[in-house]
Amino acid sequence: LGVTRRALEKGEKLAVTVPSAEAALRSRFGAAHPEPLAAVLALGAAPVTSRSLARDLAQLAPRLTGAVAPANASWWDSFTNSLSGIVRVRETGSAATDPVDRVAAAQTALLIGNVDGAVLQVAALPADKRRIAGSWLANAARLRTGLRGLAVLESAALAPLPPLAAPALAAVPAPVAVR
Repeated sequence: LGVTRRALEKGEKLAVTVPSAEAALRSRFGAAHPEPLAAVLALGAAPVTSRSLARDLAQLAPRLTGAVAPANASWWDSFTNSLSGIVRVRETGSAATDPVDRVAAAQTALLIGNVDGAVLQVAALPADKRRIAGSWLANAARLRTGLRGLAVLESAALAPLPPLAAPALAAVPAPVAVR
């Protein structure tokens, strides 16, 4: 499992990095832990890392925050849109609700490896912005589910094995008295 974890953390495909991993994981965990195994294999087939999520979010940020005006926007809309990014007024200590603040908070969370926190911020964006981030959210969900599945498999691998049943002894015939 250590090789599997390293490959997933690097964002490498399991079938390429460790060709025998899928068969070994299926034989060891397939019957007892099918859902965590499926999540690990899905992540191994289409790798996602917190680094790739950060890169993708940085590419999406202008569309999520409205920093990029639509192609058909008037010069006035473009001008006011650019001004809106300069000044932000909110009460000290209040939660960030503006898309710019949420995306910045998500990016900060990803910098420290907090994928769950980043997902919470992006998922709290308005519906139209969440639709833009739909594939990003799906990739983040696959990463979270895959890593949780891997943790389940690692725990199962460390759990003590059930005791072996003692082999049944063959019936020993009673001694026969000779007269």
